[in-house]
Amino acid sequence: MIARKIQAGQYNNINELEKDLLLVMKNACSFNVTGSQIYKDAKLLKKIIITKKNDIVQGKLKPRVV
Repeated sequence: MIARKIQAGQYNNINELEKDLLLVMKNACSFNVTGSQIYKDAKLLKKIIITKKNDIVQGKLKPRVV
């Protein structure tokens, strides 16, 4: 779903993309056992998503257009 929305240009801003990505990470944590590899990966990816979005907003990183 997210990949299709990116390819179709359906995100109006980075906040919309971040919202969908963070929802996926929240669901991964909610539906998997705390401490499982999926749970740990979701927590790590959440940090990466937030950090990269902040870097883009602050001009430290240019967004890639796919």
